[in-house]
Amino acid sequence: QVWLALWFFSYGLILLLIAIGVSPTTPEEPVASNGWSILYELADASVYEEFAFRVLLMGLPMAVGSFVLRWMEINRAMGAWRGPRPGRHLRGSWRYLLGGTVRRTSTKETLVAAWALLLFSSLLFGLAHAPSWGSWKILPSTVAGLAFGYLFLRHGVGAAILAHFTQNYILSISYLGIGGSGLLIFEDLLLFGLVFAGAGFFAWYVIYAIGHLRLLVSQFAPRAPVRYLAAAAPTAGPPASPGVPTPAAAWPPSLTGPSTAIPRDPTIIPREYAPTYRPPPYGYPPVRFQCPHCAWVEARYEAGRFTCGRCGKTT
Repeated sequence: QVWLALWFFSYGLILLLIAIGVSPTTPEEPVASNGWSILYELADASVYEEFAFRVLLMGLPMAVGSFVLRWMEINRAMGAWRGPRPGRHLRGSWRYLLGGTVRRTSTKETLVAAWALLLFSSLLFGLAHAPSWGSWKILPSTVAGLAFGYLFLRHGVGAAILAHFTQNYILSISYLGIGGSGLLIFEDLLLFGLVFAGAGFFAWYVIYAIGHLRLLVSQFAPRAPVRYLAAAAPTAGPPASPGVPTPAAAWPPSLTGPSTAIPRDPTIIPREYAPTYRPPPYGYPPVRFQCPHCAWVEARYEAGRFTCGRCGKTT
């Protein structure tokens, strides 16, 4: 889905540039003698670029930041630490190094750091392609960096490498001219089909990203203070007379009269009803678990409780 959305944007931008008379340039003119070397360079770039722009610029800062915060948390406890063993708690921060640990339900501090590093590394990724490809490559490479960075944060560096490899090789078909005229027609039809398939996913991910950013910003917005009504001050003087007691109401109450409540139809939802359950977004399981002690996401469900698959603690 992520790659189809990226393909829609990349190939659509190339078609738009060609339509307005701008010819996209390549770092090396493809000919029959250097075709295999170009394919090797594309495969090689899929690996080292992901380690440079995703692991070093995103995973390493998040891991170091998590390590420092956990170390400060342990020192702040001053011997009253109630969590897992300090060494194990500190080692858990390095899980951010290779990605695949950020979720929509992560802490707001983790999400802010992930968004900041994602935007920063994606912009550098786009600018790094300008010297060899030309200025036209900055925008599609930046969007590609956003897609690969999202896959890195959500699924790990392996998913980012696979998507990068697929993107490079599918794009190479469009300018290497592999095959005869019949195969080229088939390739063009295939590429156009992928463009149409990715249009819906691209729109969905744009809406998803905007909604996620708005939700994240709302978590940092100051909340309105709750106002409480002050109790009435007691009046000076003798206590008021309790008055004449009223007779108790008969039970069961009469079904006739002005005090009878109108029965509500259970099939009609009242206007003031506000649902408290939010269904998970597309692609997420209906039940999600994250251990509050080690942040692991796998657990065993026994007798109504979850037992973490990493630290063994039951919540």
